[in-house]
Amino acid sequence: MRTVFYLPCAALLSSCTLLTAPHGAPDGHSVRAMLAAQVLDPGAPAGAPVAVGLDGRSAARAHAAYEKSFGEHQVAAPAPAPETTK
Repeated sequence: MRTVFYLPCAALLSSCTLLTAPHGAPDGHSVRAMLAAQVLDPGAPAGAPVAVGLDGRSAARAHAAYEKSFGEHQVAAPAPAPETTK
């Protein structure tokens, strides 16, 4: 009796598995493509120094200004309603 139940269940479950993604790309292809797109210079030698961005002092000032902007809640005056002419 159990075989009658388990055999169709096994057949249904095995039909749901695919060896490749439905679009034909292998599993994980989108993740590898996303990681490759984040590389700044793929032709650069490994371990070469990279100088991109701000120096520490400028970054600290920018971050402080960003944090300070949340403490200053300024309410702007509402915009005037457009005039309608007939």
